[in-house]
Amino acid sequence: MKLKYLLVGAFPPLSSDVIGGQVTACMNLFPPTLYPSSNTVRFDSTQISNPPPHFLVRLALSFLKVFRFTFLIYKCRPQYVCILFTSGSSLLEKTLFVLVARLFSSNSRIILFPRSDVVLSQLSCNFFLRYSFALLLRIANGWVLQSPSFINKFPVLDAPSTFISPNSIDSGLYPYSLSSLVLAKQKSLGFSILFVGWLEPVKQVDLIFYGIRHFMNKHANCDIEFNIIGDGSCRHDLEHLATKLCINTIFHGWVSDKNLLSRIYSESSCFCLASRQEGFPNVVLEALIHNLPVLSTQVGALPYFFDDNRHIIFFHSSPDSLSRSIEKIYFDSDFYKLLQVNSRRLISDFSPTVTSSKVKGFIDSIS
Repeated sequence: MKLKYLLVGAFPPLSSDVIGGQVTACMNLFPPTLYPSSNTVRFDSTQISNPPPHFLVRLALSFLKVFRFTFLIYKCRPQYVCILFTSGSSLLEKTLFVLVARLFSSNSRIILFPRSDVVLSQLSCNFFLRYSFALLLRIANGWVLQSPSFINKFPVLDAPSTFISPNSIDSGLYPYSLSSLVLAKQKSLGFSILFVGWLEPVKQVDLIFYGIRHFMNKHANCDIEFNIIGDGSCRHDLEHLATKLCINTIFHGWVSDKNLLSRIYSESSCFCLASRQEGFPNVVLEALIHNLPVLSTQVGALPYFFDDNRHIIFFHSSPDSLSRSIEKIYFDSDFYKLLQVNSRRLISDFSPTVTSSKVKGFIDSIS
């Protein structure tokens, strides 16, 4: 059997409970219209659960995946092997995949898709990751990056075999996106800040709490509701912090119903992301299609695709900086509306049809 495309990434079965930005990204990057089953195999490399299982279970599953991948490569000899990876163990596992692909299908073109800038900081303090990435630099035929951050770290990637592409979003999947309800936000209805994502240390959700408290201490008559969609190891501590700081907070957990998720976005006043590291967070695009002003730290691909105070308000990792960013949209309705108008003009650039076609054109150009 001769395949054209072997895609390795987040392709869990429909019955799976595995969720996350990588699942959405893979769905948008590799639509069936461009990669039909007649010439494409999608190889699922996700964990079996959210959060991931115990390390030993992950290790055993990783060996099983490598064995399955080896059999598939040897049998099918695909023309293109596209491999997505994030950081840490994902990088180590995908390095094995790359070595197997090169060993058993030497004519295959290998294109790598790093999906998180977290790995860049890990490389400086972990020999195994650093050595693995060095191997990838030598073996891969092409790279699809989310921002120039990898090029800045590794100038060798500044080459025709490298392509920069943002994430994308299908606004048709969100019933309340760019709806009249979104456009008619009134502070009389209350001011609500939304966060969506994993409640893990790297997300710095505690910083959002302290920023809100800082704002409310400065403006005693102003009240803010904080909505959190997601879960993770920090949830218990964040629930305690919400009580300690007297912030009206609703913990929704994960929301799988797109109708409900879209409605919560549409009823919010702004979106806040305080992460230390990201790739290209899908949640920012979800906020923008719901016409929400976005407050964010300058992480990952965001500063590359969005202008400060035009599309996104960037803030430093301090409560005072976040508080001042909140003030800009809380008290200046004209500026609030300007951000909405600018985001509406920009969002078409992140259409899955546009980005997936460009990525496929790049893949097919690798010889």
